[in-house]
Amino acid sequence: MGSANSHCLSLAVLCLVAFLPCLTVVAQPALQPQRAAERKAMGRVKPLVESWLAAAAESQQIANELLEDPEHRVQADFVAVKIAHLRGEPTTAIAILDRVIKQAKKEKAPGYNVSAWVVADLWRGTIARHHGDFRVARESYERLLAARLAGEEAGSMVQVIANLYLAEIGVAMEGSAGEILQRLEAVHNVPVPKPDDMKMLHTFYTDWATYLHVRVKDGNAAAQKTLVGSQERMGMSFMLALHHLGLTGIAIDPREFSSAKGSMQRSLTLAVQNRVSPMDRSMASLALGFLAQQEKQLDDAAKHYRQLFLSDGFLAPDGGVSLLMLLDNQGKAEEANALATSLLKRFPKYKGLLADVRKGR
Repeated sequence: MGSANSHCLSLAVLCLVAFLPCLTVVAQPALQPQRAAERKAMGRVKPLVESWLAAAAESQQIANELLEDPEHRVQADFVAVKIAHLRGEPTTAIAILDRVIKQAKKEKAPGYNVSAWVVADLWRGTIARHHGDFRVARESYERLLAARLAGEEAGSMVQVIANLYLAEIGVAMEGSAGEILQRLEAVHNVPVPKPDDMKMLHTFYTDWATYLHVRVKDGNAAAQKTLVGSQERMGMSFMLALHHLGLTGIAIDPREFSSAKGSMQRSLTLAVQNRVSPMDRSMASLALGFLAQQEKQLDDAAKHYRQLFLSDGFLAPDGGVSLLMLLDNQGKAEEANALATSLLKRFPKYKGLLADVRKGR
């Protein structure tokens, strides 16, 4: 999975461009030297890593300074977008992204081999959806589906995500079942990418689309019974979440940039609180649980995993298994056994996985 980890790290860089620890990673020798004003503004980002709310005025001033130079690099645009998003200013963020989409047709997004305008449109869709502007979000996803992305390293993933989000928007707007099912079926028609790690992620997304298809047609109980537990799925669920949260502009890879955990947690919390995207909520909950566990904050980890398990989404059983393993490791046998019973009742095809993960407890 080394290659997959490399992709996740690169995608994480896209979302952490507002944080100084990442800026040194993103900078490439081939890029023209930063102008003095831009370099100075970048240097002032670091003290804000843990205090976005307390330093709102200063963060806005930095964003303004980054964009003052008409020849600033596209990296500065992504920094300014992240600042605006964390400050709860979607209109400002979308206006910057609109400019990137229009003007940065030949530039690559910092840290990853994807065109800047493609990433900008994904971020635009995310911010619009999370603030209830489905018209703007649809515009972004339909534009990405109409584009020729065959030459993009993550082109297939982008179009898979666009179809899944359009299906979610259809559900949120109480659209016709036929239209929603058509979007989910379109996920399976997107060409499979060539890199092995991308193939695995593609398979995971298509499995998610299949689950949602059954849910729309036959109900939640029937959809839950289609989910099959495996060690590979557990590993891929974390990989998918980190990949997805990075590429769509929601948050960062918590395994790599713990120094920015305050701002990253804020981004993930905003995603969990959004009421329009079950997909984003579930991935953010999984990432928050993982981060808390890494930080030895086991009560918080249990809270996030339990929240995910009690949801009725595609990643619900993964939250349950993660919580079960945590409880077993803490010696909470009674609570763990009750959870295992509940998990198998909802997800009967997880019996083999549960037997594996509880061996030797």
